[in-house]
Amino acid sequence: KDMNMNSLDLLLNKFFDNFEFLGPIVLKSLLGLAFILYGSQKFPLPADGLLSMGFTPGTATIVPLIEVGAGLGMLVSIFIKGVTKRLVTRISALVIFSFMIAAIFIAHQDWLVNAKLFKSVQIFLLGVSFYFIVSPDTISERKINEVREDVS
Repeated sequence: KDMNMNSLDLLLNKFFDNFEFLGPIVLKSLLGLAFILYGSQKFPLPADGLLSMGFTPGTATIVPLIEVGAGLGMLVSIFIKGVTKRLVTRISALVIFSFMIAAIFIAHQDWLVNAKLFKSVQIFLLGVSFYFIVSPDTISERKINEVREDVS
């Protein structure tokens, strides 16, 4: 039984190793597009919803622009390479993560520690952004970087 499971696992790994690069691209695309939409729904500026929560007009203008910028940064990171890619990915993800923490604690305090939080898009944006903070490279990019570091 274990032999069949191992064989199936090896077969699937061999097949999907060819597509490993697509996972981060799909996640970055979805996270980037979601955050662009998350910020742009607050247009026209200053955002009325933020003003009604007591934000100043300046803050109610800059927050949606930063949200859209972070989403665009995540999308752009798909098309660049090297250290710039990792920095753009991490910075964009850190902004998204920070904004989601703020959204949960400022706008959705009633969601804390109940099922509503885990049914919301905010928790998924938070989780995926955290993934890209701690892991901005794909596995194959990490392997290439390790080889480069070993050679130098």
